[in-house]
Amino acid sequence: MARLADVLDRWMRCPHIADVLHLDRGMPIYWLERMARRMNMAVLDDEPTRLQYYAINLRGPVYGWASSLLRGNAFTPAVTMCAEFERKFLDFFRPIYCHRRGRVDLYQLQQRGSVAEYAREHQSIVSSIEDLTPDECLATFTSGLKPELQRENSVHFASSYEEALVKAQWQEQNTRRRRQRNHTLPAQKGQR
Repeated sequence: MARLADVLDRWMRCPHIADVLHLDRGMPIYWLERMARRMNMAVLDDEPTRLQYYAINLRGPVYGWASSLLRGNAFTPAVTMCAEFERKFLDFFRPIYCHRRGRVDLYQLQQRGSVAEYAREHQSIVSSIEDLTPDECLATFTSGLKPELQRENSVHFASSYEEALVKAQWQEQNTRRRRQRNHTLPAQKGQR
């Protein structure tokens, strides 16, 4: 296995590989992907060295957990391959990631197509979050609507998700009719 002093020395000389995991600032899954990309760019092919780089960039209880994986104990053998470490890391963080990721996706969701398409996408994310309140469901739905629908008082002051959905669909139909009417009016004026 690579000597820790050698790995630390290389780490200090290669700051592009340094990427300390901060659990409060981002998703651990993304950190793992970034680290793998950085080590690939640095052409680190040596498995023990790659494992050491993973461990060096961890802090706190996660560092202790990862170190115990790399050392092994009487019950489990030491992890010697990056693929095995990555799999165990993902298994460890996946529940946290899925819970947070659903909320992040929900708050970032924006309407691109029709209200019906947006509602289907919104509901698929909502169904994956266990502790979502009705108010949070309503707030995320209305905040993701297209700006012209958000401005409408009828949608803005809805008291439930279902009411907001019905009002948004009604408003979308009215907007579509208004646009069609405005398109036909100039053509009719020119015919007279």
